[in-house]
Amino acid sequence: MADDKTTGIPEHLLDGLRQYIDSGIPLGSFLEAVVSNDLRTALLTADPQSLTSLTAIVLFMARHAPAPCWGSAHAYRRWVRGGGLRGMAT
Repeated sequence: MADDKTTGIPEHLLDGLRQYIDSGIPLGSFLEAVVSNDLRTALLTADPQSLTSLTAIVLFMARHAPAPCWGSAHAYRRWVRGGGLRGMAT
């Protein structure tokens, strides 16, 4: 069930974002592009439902995701290699 923080994000995308943030699990091409701040690739790889949720995803990341886990391809790769929040805790 979505809460105010996640309204507008399809559940399958939200699950992927949560796993990425928590454990550094790699994302699919659309979400990887969004997290990497690659608008062109995000638009080219989005299905219609994902495309309509683009704003909600960016707002969720900006408001609730750790800053080091998004914003560039380098940040994305580093977050995956590091194992997300769980990797930081060990």
